[in-house]
Amino acid sequence: MISANIDTAAVMKCFSEYIRFSVGYVPTMNLFEENMAMKLSMPEFLDDTNNYLRKGIAFNALSSWPMVRDRLYLTPKPPRHSLRSACSLPYGSRPPTRGGYDP
Repeated sequence: MISANIDTAAVMKCFSEYIRFSVGYVPTMNLFEENMAMKLSMPEFLDDTNNYLRKGIAFNALSSWPMVRDRLYLTPKPPRHSLRSACSLPYGSRPPTRGGYDP
């Protein structure tokens, strides 16, 4: 995401479609955050990506997660909405908030 211009809306759309296909539903943002927190403590998850990268390219999932989360509109403790609603947002915009909460 640092070295390329990434269409974050397309990434979110693909992720949502993949998750919907594989597990049958798109998780809430809170469930997604809980799942990522668990995975970021698992060495097998943190080391998995390097097997798929070209030689000489490294990726550190743990140190990259805050930037990835921010670029994909996944801020900590977000208002309750699904990943599906985040997929249709243009780059740089944020999902609507409820009850005036705006992190």
